[in-house]
Amino acid sequence: MRLDRGDRVTSRSAVGGAVFSHVPAGTEGRVTGTRSGLFGGDFATVEFANGYVEEVPASELNRETGWF
Repeated sequence: MRLDRGDRVTSRSAVGGAVFSHVPAGTEGRVTGTRSGLFGGDFATVEFANGYVEEVPASELNRETGWF
């Protein structure tokens, strides 16, 4: 899935943190940047609604669509 800066997304699973996740599954956020991995795969930097900013594999995000 191709994500672009400004896209609205939700996390498919819990994200971030070494022991406890910072972002629960289903948390909304906005993409602030993207990059391609060295060995494939796309990643997005997301500013989530709960205040955390995390780099997440694009496969772990759902893009929100609609008129909003």
